[in-house]
Amino acid sequence: DLNKEFLEQEYAHNLEKRQHIISRAKELETEPVIQKALNELQYLHKLWKEEAEPVAEEFRESTWEEFKDISNKIHERKSELSAEIEKIQQDNLDKKNQIINTIKGFINSEKENNHNFWQNAIKRTEELRSEFLKVGSVPRKISNQNWTDFKQTLREFNSKKNNFYKGLKDNQIVNLDAKMKLIQAAKDNMLSEDWEVTVPLFKKLQDEWKKVGHVPRSHANRIWDEFREACNTFFDNYRTKNNAVSDNWKENFKQ
Repeated sequence: DLNKEFLEQEYAHNLEKRQHIISRAKELETEPVIQKALNELQYLHKLWKEEAEPVAEEFRESTWEEFKDISNKIHERKSELSAEIEKIQQDNLDKKNQIINTIKGFINSEKENNHNFWQNAIKRTEELRSEFLKVGSVPRKISNQNWTDFKQTLREFNSKKNNFYKGLKDNQIVNLDAKMKLIQAAKDNMLSEDWEVTVPLFKKLQDEWKKVGHVPRSHANRIWDEFREACNTFFDNYRTKNNAVSDNWKENFKQ
């Protein structure tokens, strides 16, 4: 008698659990995130087997059929999940292709090709590389090709950047040689008093100096100091001598 009473209580308790499980499964039919619904449904089936058995025979089939029908309806929504995943992966592919195209824009840019441009491009490309790695998965059939395109684009970017700085270094050596010649010309003429020739010469030397591009940073300050000193020596001498001549003219006019 005690065993029978215990079984009846167990049946009633398990039936109540089944009803709770069925109730929750019905709510999952309208769960907007289908993957969440599928995951929880799997848990409910495990709960059904482990904690909602047995029940009285008259409820056994009916409760199971009801739960099974709800489960089938939720599983039918897998097509929604596939479409949702496909859309997300396509969006990710679009984002990754946009990143690749942005980096290619730096590679193919013909408008600017100077140090500031490349410094900004290097910084932006590093940011884009981090963004690319954070973007989620893309359709599997194109995943490898997309990754290959990204790596190839980075290689092309680095190659063009390196070529620019190699060329820049070569140009700076040429510029250094040109400025050294201007310094020598200034030093050769800084004590000359043939004003009609040397004043225009020094003005021309200063103009030429401005036109010559950058030199290696390790030499920049030193050669500028040399050139400025030669120019200052000439113009100081020029002002001193011309002031003296001007004073003589004033005295002569007075007399």
